[in-house]
Amino acid sequence: MNNNYEEAIVEYHKDLNDVVFKDFKAVELNLFFAICTLIKNNDTKDIILDISEIKRIAQYKSRSRKRFEPDLINTIDKTKILYFSEYSSMRGQKINLFDMKKTVVDFDEKKLFISLTSRFSYILNDFNEHSIAFPISQFINLQSIYSKHLYRIFLQYEDDEQYTFSIESFRERLDLNEKYPYMKDMDRRVFKMINEELGTYYDTFKFEKILKQPQRVVGIKYIFYNKLK
Repeated sequence: MNNNYEEAIVEYHKDLNDVVFKDFKAVELNLFFAICTLIKNNDTKDIILDISEIKRIAQYKSRSRKRFEPDLINTIDKTKILYFSEYSSMRGQKINLFDMKKTVVDFDEKKLFISLTSRFSYILNDFNEHSIAFPISQFINLQSIYSKHLYRIFLQYEDDEQYTFSIESFRERLDLNEKYPYMKDMDRRVFKMINEELGTYYDTFKFEKILKQPQRVVGIKYIFYNKLK
């Protein structure tokens, strides 16, 4: 396993981008993808991970056990209730990525026992033209959970150099359905941070609201590209 988080690469089938990470915190998303990085290319084998390695890959800074243990447990628990987006081809289906009967955290031994379900093992094993890969350090450097979600989606569409969401899809994919009912709140709490963070990852990065009279936002369009790929 890779002992250098700066060289660790997240890789997965693009179907994972259609999953709504509901109620995840940024630190939990970091832990989730750190685990995915460590168990990829192992099919459905039972794997034992050192918790210290998960923390290292996720760049988890706190040394407090009382803080870390709930973060890891919550990460595992939240994977039990992941569903595909209503706007994906597998809309509404539950994704049981980890085999929960074999997934056990032992904090005394500092181990995570884990394996993938057979149905979704392809997510972290079958890498081809439908795969997405990126250095986990770039992902972790993003502080906003919304930037993290869009970063992965934009990598999927980097050849198109743009992506347009309906406002309903945007809210669902970024887990905003129950947050910020007013666009002025999204401007301040969502778009501002996305523009500041992801704007540094591209030579050109901009977005526009697609309006329908009378001034109702019906979509969000992002344009993103680098001069040299």
